[in-house]
Parts: sequence; structure tokens; C-alpha cells
Amino acid sequence: MPTAEVGTKEGVTSVDVKTTYEEHELDCRIYKPDNLEENEKRPTMIWSFGGGFVFGSTNSPEEDVTCRELVKRNGIVVISVNYRLAPEHPHPAAIDDVCNALLWAKNGDSEELQNVDTEKLFLGGYSAGANLSLVSTQEMIKDDKEELVKAIVCFFPPLMHKPTVESRKKSPKAWTLTKNQLDFFEYCYLGKERDDKYEREDVNPTKAKTMEKYPPTFILTGTRDPLYDESFVLKKKMENDGVKVVLKSYKNGVHGFHQYHYLPYTKKAYEEITDFLKSNDLYAKK
Repeated sequence: MPTAEVGTKEGVTSVDVKTTYEEHELDCRIYKPDNLEENEKRPTMIWSFGGGFVFGSTNSPEEDVTCRELVKRNGIVVISVNYRLAPEHPHPAAIDDVCNALLWAKNGDSEELQNVDTEKLFLGGYSAGANLSLVSTQEMIKDDKEELVKAIVCFFPPLMHKPTVESRKKSPKAWTLTKNQLDFFEYCYLGKERDDKYEREDVNPTKAKTMEKYPPTFILTGTRDPLYDESFVLKKKMENDGVKVVLKSYKNGVHGFHQYHYLPYTKKAYEEITDFLKSNDLYAKK
């Protein structure tokens, strides 16, 4: 199983892994605290990066910083999935990659997974990656494997609505994400017939008949995110279906503000995530 060492930065070790799970190729970057003992097990997040399903990778500096921050603050392992991108690989290729990474981690028989607690796996992601975390959970539910996902952490999740959501319509060019960009991303990911797909639960998870089997979920958003309203739609659907959900919204927060560590509320947002992980027995910092 070929691997490539990436390096240790500020107490976090990372390694790139190319492997297969049941004949599916997987490309991941694994982050872990560099003071772990050889077979010490830690809660593990399967992370999906942002980029509108079109851009991004595990190697982007922003994603690297985010994953390292999550490890440092919480003592967890993070497996960042280098899922396939649209338009070359449209829906549902990225979902398949995230699901297979989760199942590979659960299998736990690779040397790179020696620190993964297979009983404490959870999903997380930013923007498009948050959508992938939600719909991948739905796929696990369909396969009667919902017990694999102990929680979901969503940064600025898009629900893939038809483009009538108010916060999308009013997003000015000055924001970090605009309506035109969202339209482009969804066109690449869903194709020409995208209007026919907005009602699918593997596109918009709130279209599922019920979300009652979803695990506890954390949602992060900001009032200057064009996806702002969608976070509240998701929260309402989950609450109505009996899911434990925490939504934290920050005034003037733009899409992806978690990457800007000089902002006063970014530190607070990471503290809120830690509180959520502690409350769900997924915190392991020593």
C-alpha cells in the first residue's frame, strides 16, 4: 500500500495514503496527534473538503490548516478524503468516495488505521463537503449501517435547493461566495437536468421522508453566507424528525470564515465544535 509522508506541523502528523476498498480506489490524507502511542485508538472524523464539488483537494492549504486545527484542539484522528471532482466525475461519484472511505476506516485493517477507533467514527465537511457528509449518512441509513456514523459536523452546508432561497438571491459580489458561483457548481455537479434532481435525498438531504436516524449534528454558518437560510431549513427538518442538532450562527460571518483565524469569532466557533464533540464522547485531547 503506497504512502507518502507529508510532514509534522505543530504537533500533528499527516500522511497521504492511496489504497483500495473492495476494488474502489481511495486517496486520503490522514492526520493524527504526533504523540500517539503505536496502537492508541482515537475518535476519527472522515472529512470532506469544500470547493463546490468542482475545486479543492486534500492538499489545499486551507483544508490542511482546518484538519490540523481539528486534530490539535480535540485530540482526534482526521481522514481527509480526496474525492473525485465534477464535471469529470459528476454526482454521485463524490458520495461513493466518502462512503467507501468511511467503510474502509471501519474495516480498520490497514497499518495507517492503527490509531482509528472504529467504534467512534463520524463525518465532517466544509460547504460541498458538508453536503457530502449529510448525504453519505443517508446512504449508510439506506444500507442499515447508520450506527457507523456517530455524529456529523457541517461547516456552511448547501442543501442544493432550487435557486430560490432568499439568502442566495441577495448575496452580493463582495461576499466570498456568490449566486453565480453556486449556479456554476451545481451545473457541473448535477448536469443539465439539475432541476429534476433537487428533490432527491442524495442531493438535498432534507428531501428524505424522515431524518430520524441521523446522528447528532453540528451546523456552523454566518449571516453573510448565501447558504445561511439553508442551515436553518436543515436544523428545522432535523429537529422535527427528532434529531439532536446544534446550529451556531455568527453575525457578519462569511462563507468559510473558519479559515480566517484572525477573526474574533473563529476561535469561538472552534470552541463550540469542541463542546459538541465532548457532549457526544468524541473528544480525546489529553
